[in-house]
Amino acid sequence: MTIRQFVICAFILSSISCNQHDQFVKKLTNYKSQFWDVYDPKAGYVTGSYSFDNEGKCFYYTNKNGERSKIYDGDVVYPHTWTHKGDSILNINHFDRKVLHFTDDSLIILDTKTNDTTQLVKVR
Repeated sequence: MTIRQFVICAFILSSISCNQHDQFVKKLTNYKSQFWDVYDPKAGYVTGSYSFDNEGKCFYYTNKNGERSKIYDGDVVYPHTWTHKGDSILNINHFDRKVLHFTDDSLIILDTKTNDTTQLVKVR
């Protein structure tokens, strides 16, 4: 492989990677604040919600009787941020989750430390 071919391949791969990242951000944030309900399929109801914005901020909300209330830090302070690493890791509040499934309206993530899965459903 010549240097020219290598440079062309590197450019193409980086373009594809950037496009995948941009599509991920667009789906997750819709380029504005967006709520994703945390759905517990065993219990059959929503246990809370996340909001993600396109600048990397993330907050968790409780869901009681259909009302969202932002959770504020107690003794442990979390960095209320999210990032997309590579093509399959979503870091929420400094915890890595592996993206198992992602569509326009649902996201299934795996906690890489506990192996627990979480299902998020986009609020319309």
